[in-house]
Amino acid sequence: MFTLPAKSGRVIKVAGNPGVRYREARFLPDGRNVISVSTESGETEFWKYPANGVGAAEQWTRNSKVLRLDGVPSPDGRWLAHRDKDQQLWVYDIGTRQDKRIAQSNSAASTI
Repeated sequence: MFTLPAKSGRVIKVAGNPGVRYREARFLPDGRNVISVSTESGETEFWKYPANGVGAAEQWTRNSKVLRLDGVPSPDGRWLAHRDKDQQLWVYDIGTRQDKRIAQSNSAASTI
């Protein structure tokens, strides 16, 4: 996973451990951090990475049972809304580090 300058500058390697998958990376509203779904813990979880590539990554979600998808941070940077393959909608409170399921589809069809 890399960050690229909008005009000129250097390409920064944010993360890239062998055997780890990264997907759906996006900047947090502060512009200094990037979130991504990663298999770094052995499960598919959300992680926060310094956008400048300096510093340790921080695991946000834990104990996923199925694939997590579509993490969207709130404009104020306090929440992360996401869904999973079981058609559940979650909100992660960044401050308290709590993940709460707020809805689940009753439809048997999966969108993935």
